Order: sequence, then C-alpha cells, then structure tokens
Amino acid sequence: MNMSTKPVILENFENYFYRRTLKSLCSYELKIYQARIDRLDTKMQRYFNSTPIRNAFASLMVIGACNNKSYTITEIVNNLRSNRQSISTMVDECKKEGWIIVTKNGNKVQCKASEDLVEGFFDYMTFSKEISKDYFNSLELLKIKNIMSNELSENS
Repeated sequence: MNMSTKPVILENFENYFYRRTLKSLCSYELKIYQARIDRLDTKMQRYFNSTPIRNAFASLMVIGACNNKSYTITEIVNNLRSNRQSISTMVDECKKEGWIIVTKNGNKVQCKASEDLVEGFFDYMTFSKEISKDYFNSLELLKIKNIMSNELSENS
C-alpha cells in the first residue's frame, strides 16, 4: 500500500463505521420514540409511555426491584431531576394501580416496582432486544474497526 494513500483509506474507513453507528443509534432512538406512541395496549403502557418522566420513573422503580432496593422520594427527585410534588403524585397514582410497592419507615416513604411492573418490563425488554440489534451490531463493528485501525497504525 502506498504510504500517501493510507491515511485517506483509514479516514474513510473510520468515517464509514462512525456514520453507520450513528445511523443505527438514531434509528434505535426513533423506534423507541415510536414505541412510546404505538405501544399503548395496556393501562400500564398508556401511563408509563405518556410522558418521559413517567417512563424514567418506571425504569428507576424496576432498577430498584432488580437490586432489591427501595428509593425514597428525595432519591427519586434527584434521579429524575424533578420536584417532590410531581414525584409524590406519580407515587400515589402508581401505588393505587399496584405498579409499585410503597413502604413507610418512620416518616420516610420508600418505593420500588411491583412484580406487575417488572413483568411489564420483561415484555419491553423483548421488544427492545429486537429493535436494538442493528445498533449493537454496529457497536461491535466499531470495536473491530478500532482494533484494525490500531494495528494498521502500528504497522505504518
């Protein structure tokens, strides 16, 4: 290989993989956006897909259930970058529906997902796995590209 063309080839090579990964990421994000509009089959889906904060709240509650950790209102406020009133309203609404487990320890309220919410996320996980294949494949190709670029750079 001519040394003067090598950098151009590497530059094109890197550009291709970065753009492919970027396109895959944007496509994945678009599919998530569409799913939040289209996946409204159950009351739970309609509630948690109705706003970004409700969606993030559900994710945080499931993380808590998976880690056997309950979150206080203050921790939820901090994690979701919200305010106590909005979080307290969601906690009350979700407790009423049976989507979260609320315990009181003294004057502290602690929350985590109920089994119903965790099961709802299993369905979402299956869906997400399908729509994310191309993006995660692109990330793997990007790793291979980095290895090849490093090897080509070392050999020059």
